[in-house]
Amino acid sequence: MSRERNHNGVDPFGAASPGSAGARSNADALRSEIDAATLDSVTGGRTVKASASGTDPALLQGIQGLVKAFGSINDNLSAAKKQNDQQAMQQVMQMMQGGGK
Repeated sequence: MSRERNHNGVDPFGAASPGSAGARSNADALRSEIDAATLDSVTGGRTVKASASGTDPALLQGIQGLVKAFGSINDNLSAAKKQNDQQAMQQVMQMMQGGGK
């Protein structure tokens, strides 16, 4: 039974083609083009060191602007709900007093 090999004569499951000049050992297959300094900052597939420049100030200003906008929206919704609740309560009181129209 023969397994397919890629264009370099390497078995994609790790077995090198016997006698092939382009055959690589399993250790060679594990080598990376990424430099060691970059790999030092990687743990569990995530970069753990922050970049030297830090966070972009424009990005921080944008986030702060969004926080203020959402706060304003929340304040407006709260005020509208309070006003609506007061109007509903007034209507209930009027109906209870027999003055409902």
